[in-house]
Amino acid sequence: MTAPSDADLARLARFEQLTLADPDNSALLADAFEVALSARALDAASRFLERLAGLNPNAPQTIFRRGRWLLAAGRHNEARAVFQTVRARVGPNPAIDSQLAAASSAAGDHKAVVELLLPHAQDRQLSGAAWALLLGALHRAQRFDEARALVESCREAFSSDAVSLGAASLVSFDAGDLPVASELAQQALALNAAQIDALVVAGFAALNESDGPRAVTCLTHATALRPAEPRAWSGLGFAKLFVGDLPAAQAALEQSVALDPRHAGTWHGLAWSRIAAKDVPGAKAAFEGALECDRNFAETHGGLALVAHMQGDRAAAEQSLARALKLDRRSPTARYAQMLMRGTRIEGNAETAVRHILEAPGERNARVVGQALFGLARRDGRPLS
Repeated sequence: MTAPSDADLARLARFEQLTLADPDNSALLADAFEVALSARALDAASRFLERLAGLNPNAPQTIFRRGRWLLAAGRHNEARAVFQTVRARVGPNPAIDSQLAAASSAAGDHKAVVELLLPHAQDRQLSGAAWALLLGALHRAQRFDEARALVESCREAFSSDAVSLGAASLVSFDAGDLPVASELAQQALALNAAQIDALVVAGFAALNESDGPRAVTCLTHATALRPAEPRAWSGLGFAKLFVGDLPAAQAALEQSVALDPRHAGTWHGLAWSRIAAKDVPGAKAAFEGALECDRNFAETHGGLALVAHMQGDRAAAEQSLARALKLDRRSPTARYAQMLMRGTRIEGNAETAVRHILEAPGERNARVVGQALFGLARRDGRPLS
């Protein structure tokens, strides 16, 4: 929590004097509370709130302020209960519903966030913070069609809020709309060069465009700003793999799966980086990590077929290959493994893409490598968050 500035402390001291001199002035106490809460001076805010409650403890605005104080203090479930009480008394309201949504989001109830905010979004009655909450909740619930429609119809409503633009860029990216995602990310970064979601999307967009240095720059910045963000580390790992820095790629991807082991695409990136480094047992362990995320993902079984073939375990290779092809006969990894195991020719970009992942990147192959890695990062269709 950021400590109040000297200017904030001076203002609060002045409010303290004024409210003590005029203890029955509820408007003055309300202003004092707002200043204290805005300054994150929670002890002072609590004092002003208690005095305000002493004047009229049942006033909806006072109860609403108590919920906001609880939310700022990190007491999310208590805040949620207070906001629900206020809402039951006064009915649906953008301000109340936005605060209740914030408490619900902190409690992990993303369905409630959508139910609370979507009606107000349709009337363009949300603040920037509330737009970001709604888009983030739709993203986490993987309700991509709704999110894309909302971004398309309402983007002007949050066009001046960097956080909302970043959230919109990320949900558009994971919905597969890269042009819109990239545009939104650039708008967000123009407002705030440290907007984390926009940096992640810009990094992956650069990777798709085979601009390895720009991808590394964006994603290095993202990891520095938020070291506990697995998406940023995952993206940095793929970017480092693109530019041929295998030790850095492995380190970044390992950091990502340590923070969040639920994204199969990141495990795949780690497996390929280990194959490129000739660490076949390590690659097998990474594909097994992906298997824990989804046992019905063809790319994982294709990867296990490949490493089993590389280890000389023909029976295991054939078994994994059969599973992969049953799940998806077009799986690039499975078809590449099949080519190595049986000498079968494959058509299209599958062989080229996989071969180029394993080779040092060169100017001639840059676009193929970048697009192959971009696809690998998202091939399992799961959001990166």
